[in-house]
Amino acid sequence: MFTLGVALRVLLTSEQVISVFIPNLSFGLAYRLEYLTIWMAPTFFALFFYSLYPKEVPKWLVMIFVGTCALLSIFIFIVPTYIYSYTSTPYQIFMLFGVVVSLYSTILAIIRKREGALLLLVGILALFLSVINDVLYVQGIVKFMELSPVGLFIFTLCQSLVVSRVFTKTYNLNIKLTKELEYNNKNLEKIVNERTFEIHQQKEEIQSQADLLEQQNKRLEQLSIVASETENAVTIANAEGIIEWVNAGFQKLYGYNFEEFIDNRGANLLKASFNDAMLDAFMTCIESESSVVYTSEITTKKGETKWVRTTLTPIYNSEQNLHRLVTIDSDITDLKQAEEAIRQQNEEITSQSDQLQKQNEILEKKNITIINSISYAKLIQDAVLPTIEEIQSVLPDTFIIYYPRDIVSGDFYWYKKCQNKVFIAAIDCTGHGVPGAFMSMIGNTILNQVINEKHIEDPTEILEQLDAGVRYALSQEKEGDTQDDGMDVSLCVIDLEKKELNMSLANHVALYFDGNQLEYIQGDAFSIGGFFSKPKDKTFSSHKRKLNKDSILYMFTDGFQDQFGGENNEKLHLARLKQLIELHVSQSIKSQKESISTAFKDWKGNERQIDDVLLIGCKMTSICD
Repeated sequence: MFTLGVALRVLLTSEQVISVFIPNLSFGLAYRLEYLTIWMAPTFFALFFYSLYPKEVPKWLVMIFVGTCALLSIFIFIVPTYIYSYTSTPYQIFMLFGVVVSLYSTILAIIRKREGALLLLVGILALFLSVINDVLYVQGIVKFMELSPVGLFIFTLCQSLVVSRVFTKTYNLNIKLTKELEYNNKNLEKIVNERTFEIHQQKEEIQSQADLLEQQNKRLEQLSIVASETENAVTIANAEGIIEWVNAGFQKLYGYNFEEFIDNRGANLLKASFNDAMLDAFMTCIESESSVVYTSEITTKKGETKWVRTTLTPIYNSEQNLHRLVTIDSDITDLKQAEEAIRQQNEEITSQSDQLQKQNEILEKKNITIINSISYAKLIQDAVLPTIEEIQSVLPDTFIIYYPRDIVSGDFYWYKKCQNKVFIAAIDCTGHGVPGAFMSMIGNTILNQVINEKHIEDPTEILEQLDAGVRYALSQEKEGDTQDDGMDVSLCVIDLEKKELNMSLANHVALYFDGNQLEYIQGDAFSIGGFFSKPKDKTFSSHKRKLNKDSILYMFTDGFQDQFGGENNEKLHLARLKQLIELHVSQSIKSQKESISTAFKDWKGNERQIDDVLLIGCKMTSICD
């Protein structure tokens, strides 16, 4: 509008241009329009400048400026020409003031880095300088020329550039906003779909909550039926503990109906309780916000004493304030009586346990005494047995594997040398442990008597004498006696001069290696002594073998082959023992002992040893050299 006003003034000045378009335009009207454009242009400039920099140009000053220009414009329309023609000088001063204000505001806009402020400053300076030049020119102070058109051109150019930059920035911003709007429009459907999905989910959640609420209402209805029909006593009190409702089970348990109980015990749940610790239970219940269980001894309306277990539960409203108190009382009288009976039984058990403990201590002392006695008996038994050094002094290639099951053993080996004869035996007495040890002492004594006192050298006669001696010692010759203790014996007599062995076996088997093969030496079926070995015509067979330097004799008791073990937890058996000896028969006697002993332990593994174990190996190399 400012530029339009200036252009209109150019058309009207000196009647040079406007007369071309309007030939009949009167001089007075043209002159009046010329002055009118003088005051209209500043008005539009002030409004334009304020629209560019509203924070740098005081609004009140703009209003004064615009108002003054408007009043003078009206004044020019009203008064005669010779009067308003005198407004040129005030106009110049007024415009000078406007330019100064514009310069100040523009400099302030530059400092604040407003868009186009520097270009506008150049245009205002050009306009300001041209206006000063024209004022001085009109007053005759300078003789140069009027520069207002030039200043106005420069100002208009700068103004156009500023408007162009603002327009460009606005246009770019419009494009950016348009793109953002397009992007938002594209995402609007997605947002709407997501929101629709959320609303659908919320609808489903609401429906789920409604279904849950319906289920809860049904459950509450069922609980209401249960509370009414249960044998337990149910009491509901408000937050102050005042009893509001009891079920039919309450009267069954206490004998009182609701009104009778209130009259008898009071309406306050805490004070009406039969339990002195009810207040503590209530405080615990409130502090923990959970159920509390306690036990009380009550007296019914009929004066009966009962035990009741009470569950006190707090009920809270949606604001988490205490709303109700619910108690459920269960009759546990039978349980209490059972607990009392159990307590008495426990006391009796404790008393019996103490007595048993004392008896165990006595038995433990006796057991220690017995163990000590048995250990001493082992020392005696070990002293009776011949040493391996004694045997090896005559038969150096001899080994003995001897594993008593208990402290003392029912198996024993016996050795004696008389002149050119060597007697060696492997004996298995009935039983093991202490009974077997007693039998071994009897057997050892009789054998020594037979050899040392009777000087019998034939193995068959020795076994017959041993059988008679055992029967006599155990009184097995008496009528009606069924005592069956006895022993199984492998007895070998070695003639050092003839280099031959002669052996008899009572219910035993031996193994003999002649240098080529390992063979069984099968003994007689009779044992020494025993109820089932009583026939008076009982005789024992002899087995003779010529010896060579490779001859080996193996005598053993049944503890070896009867031992359970292996992968299938079965007996070792005689055949497997023979295979084991065949496997190692070519080794030295020392190596054979180690190999056979290791094999036996591996076979037994973690299984319990079931019997005494005895195996004697004797190689005849030294005799035959």
